[in-house]
Amino acid sequence: MKKRRLKLSKGFVVMSQSLPRSMKVRGIRGDKEIGVTSLSFSHEDPDLFVLGSESGCIFKCNLHAKGSPAGSHIISSVPLCSPVSFTFNPHHGPVHSVDCSRFHRNAFLTAGMDQSIRIYNMLQAQPALTIEPGEGYLFSAQWSPVRPAVLAAATEKGNLLLYDLRTGHMVPTHKLEASPNKVPVYSLQFNPQLKQILATGDGQGYIRVFRLSEAFTSISGRDVEVLEDMMGSGKD
Repeated sequence: MKKRRLKLSKGFVVMSQSLPRSMKVRGIRGDKEIGVTSLSFSHEDPDLFVLGSESGCIFKCNLHAKGSPAGSHIISSVPLCSPVSFTFNPHHGPVHSVDCSRFHRNAFLTAGMDQSIRIYNMLQAQPALTIEPGEGYLFSAQWSPVRPAVLAAATEKGNLLLYDLRTGHMVPTHKLEASPNKVPVYSLQFNPQLKQILATGDGQGYIRVFRLSEAFTSISGRDVEVLEDMMGSGKD
């Protein structure tokens, strides 16, 4: 049986020309590359994705974009161009995590080194909501796959934070120890098949699996309403 190999057919490059004007530095070439740190595809539009970057910028992108080509100093086996169609108001430091909502086509969240979680509308540059847990750097954040108004975040202080936006309070509903030695928790993942399961991984290689209560796995009509109110314009 022949081994099947992936073949690169298309590539993109994010360049400094896509930075907001306030972040552009005089004398820096517009075709200078920007490091990408995180990515999430839309659950409704397979061509749409969001990128987080080392600069703190967040970019809305499209697989069919035909933006500015890469500079001649960049060597690649396939032609590269910019996928960026829109730039959002940046974090104050690298973006560690991006996640698009399964329940609203325009909602996505981000988390980063500036110790904040932000919820954005795809159509607006400014965040719709900013949460500052006071837990140090935030390395991962994710929407619940079953509750539209629930999200989780992993912190520098070794904790797992669970938020329920229905409460209207910007404090975690639950704060759980996710690292036995209180080292940074770098990753978290909801299980879309077993909706009560969530796992985390810390900087020492420890993995913890949590079983969520029914309060975090039973959807109500208010969940969707909260998200739609936050986006300000229903489904579109």
